Amino acid sequence: MAPSKKSKTEKAPSATSKGKRSAAPAKTKPAGVTKPKKPSACGKRAGKPSKSTNSSPQVEKVGGIDWDQTAAPAPENDTEMLEHWCEAAQIELHIAEMERRRAEAFRKYAEATNRLLEVIARNALAMLRSGKLDTLRAILESALAEARDVEME
Repeated sequence: MAPSKKSKTEKAPSATSKGKRSAAPAKTKPAGVTKPKKPSACGKRAGKPSKSTNSSPQVEKVGGIDWDQTAAPAPENDTEMLEHWCEAAQIELHIAEMERRRAEAFRKYAEATNRLLEVIARNALAMLRSGKLDTLRAILESALAEARDVEME
């Protein structure tokens, strides 16, 4: 007859008792050790179909995208792995170069804008000093109207 299971609240026999216990190995795991997770489906190939069935493998589509066709195959040897990392590094360098060019263009644009504002301010000051207030007012109103037209587009 199989031994009955003891509830968690039952006391274990004391060390002095003469009761026999089976020496079953304790199934404990060290603290902080977790069960390994399954790899995500992103970039992984679909499993092989069972040989007992002749049906085609099911292709998993997420959001209408066939990930089996869009994902690059995993590198199979060291040469392919090296080529893969070289391509990735080249892409990163290209992106960094594009960012550098964008920042340089923005800096040049800001400098040109500042120079233009300085020229406008000097010309406006010269008009004020010469007493051409009507001309200055007309120029400013025209610029304001043009800025509003550009803003509406």
